[in-house]
Amino acid sequence: MGLFVACIWDLIFISIPKSDRNRYSPEVKLAAIKDRLNGVPMIDIMRRYQIASRNRIKSWCAQYAKQGPSAFGKNKQQ
Repeated sequence: MGLFVACIWDLIFISIPKSDRNRYSPEVKLAAIKDRLNGVPMIDIMRRYQIASRNRIKSWCAQYAKQGPSAFGKNKQQ
């Protein structure tokens, strides 16, 4: 990861309140996955949906590939 990208990531992460860092609605997860599948760069997705970790997006994409949209039911928060 380049220094510039790392600095941008740090700024994005710091701007997200701690209480919101670990929970994302099913709608946000699916929107992030859709963007990723459409070729949107990871840093843009992180910024748009205030997602602190690219690994989280990768994990959601893997879950989606295995289970489809049902992987993100209303009772499941990550």
